[in-house]
Amino acid sequence: MPKKNLFDVIIIGGGPAGLIALAKLEPHFDNVLLLEAKNVLGGQVQALYQEKTIADLRDFSLIKAEQYLEHLINKINPQHFLLNTQVKDLLLQKNKVIVVVEAASFEAKCVVLATGLGFYTPRTLGINGDDASNIHYSIAKLQNFKDREIIIFGGGDSALDWTRELMKVAKKIYLVHRRNEFRGDATFLLKQENVTILTPYLPLSLDKNNEGSVKQVTVENILNHEQLTLNCDDIIVSYGSIPTKTAFNLRAETGNYLINQDFETSTSNIFAIGDAIMYEGKKKRIQPIYDEVDTVIKTLLKRLHKI
Repeated sequence: MPKKNLFDVIIIGGGPAGLIALAKLEPHFDNVLLLEAKNVLGGQVQALYQEKTIADLRDFSLIKAEQYLEHLINKINPQHFLLNTQVKDLLLQKNKVIVVVEAASFEAKCVVLATGLGFYTPRTLGINGDDASNIHYSIAKLQNFKDREIIIFGGGDSALDWTRELMKVAKKIYLVHRRNEFRGDATFLLKQENVTILTPYLPLSLDKNNEGSVKQVTVENILNHEQLTLNCDDIIVSYGSIPTKTAFNLRAETGNYLINQDFETSTSNIFAIGDAIMYEGKKKRIQPIYDEVDTVIKTLLKRLHKI
């Protein structure tokens, strides 16, 4: 447990946004602290997307998410973060913020919320039997799917990213989406012999074997009600997550903290970055976080009289 009584900045959340913030804040502030509720750094990227390739970073052409997290963690001082430390509340007291955790509290001049989606639960297929052992919501190792028949449900960036990665090793992939249009760019799939796109289809039923694994999935076209039965070894569900975000009594809209041009929330000296916020033109990617953090640092340096 840190011995300092008052920190310049406390960052809440140890995903990519929090790690970027900590790495960029450390050269300017000696007494900065990051608090992460889980027992490992990396947030949702670590939990769900380690094998994904990140393609939108200025400093990297292409990099695996797992390698990128390692890069971020290697840049920070291990004495500047605490794991297994869930923040329960934020209290204002004169010119400081009291950060309340289990059986303790910290004081900070400023707080940066990098909480992303907060605590999250993957969205399931929503049909009987969707707790089968070969239904996955994340991929630890691509090689676990080598030469297998896979059904991927979803139409967002994550579903497309997984398809892009898995088509390199899988025998066959069915990409099933409930709309005709994908939310991301699916043009790379058009010439892939081992990928079949099924739109607009929804899962209708699952057929399990005696071991409890799904061996066949029946899908239904939502327009003409045509039904298809697909064989599979594995199912990957990429319907996103159900967030459980702690609002800390801050103003929020559609699950995101409201911020001004300096990324300051409705409460003075509490800032928010990353997936915890939304603004016009923002893309839910990692690269914009760097610019958000730079803006926050400029404000903090002025406010804390560092320049």
